[in-house]
Amino acid sequence: MKNLTCFQILSCLLFATTNMSHAQNQITLQPEQSQVGNPNNGPLGIAKGTDENHFAYWSKADSWASWKFLADEAGLYEVWSEVASIAKHSGLYLNYNDDKVMVHLKGTGSYDKFTPTKLAVIQLKQGLNTLSLNPHRNQWEALNIRALKLKRIGDIPKEIQKTFLAPSSTPAYILNSEHAANWTSGPFKGTEYKDHWRDAYPIGSGQLGGMVYGDVQEARFMLQDARHWRHQNSPKNFPDVSAQLQKVRSLQASGNFVDANQIYRQMIKDSKYKGRVGSPLAIGDLVLSTDAPDYKNYKRSLDLERSETLTQWSNEGVNYSRKAFISRVGESKDILFVKLEADKKGRLNFGVHLGLHNPKNAQGSNSKEFKPQINIDFAGHVQYTAHNAHTTSALKDFGAVARVISHDGQVVQKLDHIRIENATHALVAVKTFHSVDGKEAIDRITRDLYKLKGDYNSFITPHLLAHQGLFNSASLNLHASQSERALSNEALIAEARELKLEKALVERMWAMGRYLSIVGSRKGGLPVHLTGLWSGDYSPMWAIHLMNINMPMIHWHLMDGNLSELMLPFFDLFDRHRPASRVNAKNLYGMKGIYINPLFGNNEDGLVKVNSPHLLHMIGNNAWVAQHYWDYYTFTMDKKFLAERAVPLMEESALFYEDFLVENKDGFYDISPSNSPENSPHNAQGTRLFPNRHIDTHKNSTWEYAAIREMFTNLVEASQILNINSQQIPKWEKMISKLRPYEINAQGGVREWLTDGFYDNPAHRHLTHLYPIMPGYEINKEDTDPKLFNAFVQSSHNRLDAGLESQSAWSLLHNANVLARGGDADKAYQALKWLAASSILENLLTTHNDWRESGYTMNQAPIFQIESNMGWVSAVQEMIFTSRPGVLKLLPALPSDWSEGEIKGMRGRGAIDIDQLSWSKEGSKITLKLQSPHAQELSIILPKKISSLKLQGKIHSFADKRISINLEAGQVYSFEITL
Repeated sequence: MKNLTCFQILSCLLFATTNMSHAQNQITLQPEQSQVGNPNNGPLGIAKGTDENHFAYWSKADSWASWKFLADEAGLYEVWSEVASIAKHSGLYLNYNDDKVMVHLKGTGSYDKFTPTKLAVIQLKQGLNTLSLNPHRNQWEALNIRALKLKRIGDIPKEIQKTFLAPSSTPAYILNSEHAANWTSGPFKGTEYKDHWRDAYPIGSGQLGGMVYGDVQEARFMLQDARHWRHQNSPKNFPDVSAQLQKVRSLQASGNFVDANQIYRQMIKDSKYKGRVGSPLAIGDLVLSTDAPDYKNYKRSLDLERSETLTQWSNEGVNYSRKAFISRVGESKDILFVKLEADKKGRLNFGVHLGLHNPKNAQGSNSKEFKPQINIDFAGHVQYTAHNAHTTSALKDFGAVARVISHDGQVVQKLDHIRIENATHALVAVKTFHSVDGKEAIDRITRDLYKLKGDYNSFITPHLLAHQGLFNSASLNLHASQSERALSNEALIAEARELKLEKALVERMWAMGRYLSIVGSRKGGLPVHLTGLWSGDYSPMWAIHLMNINMPMIHWHLMDGNLSELMLPFFDLFDRHRPASRVNAKNLYGMKGIYINPLFGNNEDGLVKVNSPHLLHMIGNNAWVAQHYWDYYTFTMDKKFLAERAVPLMEESALFYEDFLVENKDGFYDISPSNSPENSPHNAQGTRLFPNRHIDTHKNSTWEYAAIREMFTNLVEASQILNINSQQIPKWEKMISKLRPYEINAQGGVREWLTDGFYDNPAHRHLTHLYPIMPGYEINKEDTDPKLFNAFVQSSHNRLDAGLESQSAWSLLHNANVLARGGDADKAYQALKWLAASSILENLLTTHNDWRESGYTMNQAPIFQIESNMGWVSAVQEMIFTSRPGVLKLLPALPSDWSEGEIKGMRGRGAIDIDQLSWSKEGSKITLKLQSPHAQELSIILPKKISSLKLQGKIHSFADKRISINLEAGQVYSFEITL
């Protein structure tokens, strides 16, 4: 290919000529057919080489190439090309239509040495499609690439519809509010937080999230895509500081933990490494404006079972309603639909606006930074484009298009919006875009919306099937009264602030946390992070994934709650991080294997981005991540997953620990450096070990011994199941024997550090040293020395007794989960009460801490953080049942307030399906239906001695509190138990 001129490039066809062979089902996209952006380096940026038939699709970090083309058939397509590069590694984003994938490439050693490479598998729709390439963050190198060949390999897989429950006794799970999102209570009313997104109702498709404020005169719908971030930075100069490891270890051995604490921080700072995690950026807002100065009869609700909001009001004798949802599936996937109605003909009048998210009032907003533009086309589409300059993507535009699909009034076009006048009903649709060329996206999405045909019901019906297939796969019913369930969120929270926890609020909060996981993530997407898809600040606090408790807590409830498929984004993310995790291990510590970065954002490569010691030295993180992989296997018994995903990650983690652990003269391993998240040891007098110094670089943290012991134990068992690693198993078993045993402190709890001179600091929110009891199950009431088991439970009491002012919302939920595993119903329930009294917003989303000045946690500004929503779900489920392979415990921590209730559709480890568990008379009467997809031995453990037992309607034997049974595959077993 000859070097093309700018004129030749600009005169290329907008639609690429596609060589579609129906015999081969192949589309070929030639480089010269692309639209390119290659600033300051010529039109195509040809890299050096002797062969003229190659093309550098970028030669700068902000270069890009884009194609528009036609596909005769929708389906799954493999994208292939021939690639040549002198870079050892490089990366790119492949964007197609409204989706994107990350591609990692290995260098070929020469710009003239081409290697056939499969870049990705993508979904194309019939008709017009777009595809673009741009560098993966800052990981760019000049890359020679020949024609793209798209080979059709099959049909687009249909959304799997679960068989879901619809029992008549299931609560409605509807949230009700008495007013729009306006922060009418609390110390921040009308002051610091003028943008009220925190109290809006969340909706979502698993990728696109929306916050529905519920206002009447200015109805705002904030939209955020999981993949749309800014200020992320992953430079290539990640420093090799591994030589500092021995210095840190020597300082710690001499007791100089103060100087050891700063070694790595200072070395990374001095290296000028400027890694940055970044934060999510809202796409923008749909605003529907209307004149209703004297409205009344206001109601606002969110139906969790439908993921649909409803706002109702009256004005001048007319009743109005507004429904909204974001579609999860089909041709309308990731589109916001809003239906408006009036009950009198011709009385519906409203304006349709699009733009940046609340530029006047949102925290950190600066409209000039994003250069927003609004256009109204000839057909009345509202087209909004903005520019995200602070992204490493070469394609920086984002925005949305809105269309009024149907109405019975008149359209009036204004300069920057449209109005619908004299209507009775209307249907508005909004589709977003990001990280693309704005003009191309506006053209494509406008056509997509123009082709949409149907009414509100036709769009919501497939969405409901997909959403309810997940949401209704399990249920909780605590038999709250109908009058309780009819109360508004505000009324239930008012009761909770007096430490009266209504059963309706427990049910509603359980459903809310489950709901947020479903609408916040989906198979093939990204996992939910601390603010999910719903952060309205331009520089939000802690809108990240953080493995030191928050990310695990978000995922604890999923598999018990029959939502194991929502774990897959978690595994996808860490699998993508594996190459960078090897770099982390080598450059930080000079080790083989992987060191998994514990703090990161979306669109990440996995390299460590921060220099904080408590994250650089979180040595147990590999094992904690591996615990989720193993747990997925125990819940699903999926041997393919075990062999192809879980074991490889554990094997690379084992390589790291084989190098990192150092045997002390006492015969046990030392973990140096180490970290117990965010805490700092005390001395024997109960003050800081080093006066006025918080020490993050620890030694021999208890939880790390627990997590590493657990991982090696699971790796041995997995290897035996798969009949692999026979030569490695003895080595791993010997390593397990050299991990330090747990110790009990003077307060009767478990020591947080197994280091001489390190005393516990109980007045702290983190309690990671209780890992073996939760999320692990090494420590349990049945198999553990009672003194040690009681010490783990006592540690939770010690944390809470040290003062609630040291706790946070999520730490109360962490305690509740630990106490549930410990069988302490009263204290676990008390932790739920404190959380409900202090850290729940009026839309039932949670904050990090007490912001109502109720005194039940640390008192700070209302930091938005939703892991407590999911921690609530896990705690409630753990109070009703818990499991480990071969063991199912029923009602281990049932509060007296829950005297009767029922769960359906839950799951225990060993792939035990709990079809139904109901109880009455304060848990003394129990009925249970369960089944297993494979034969296994199961012990069912009750909290009290069994008085009588019927199995399949016949009297059956039992032993004290335990029922032992051999389950046959696929057989439903029915139990009637009296305690």
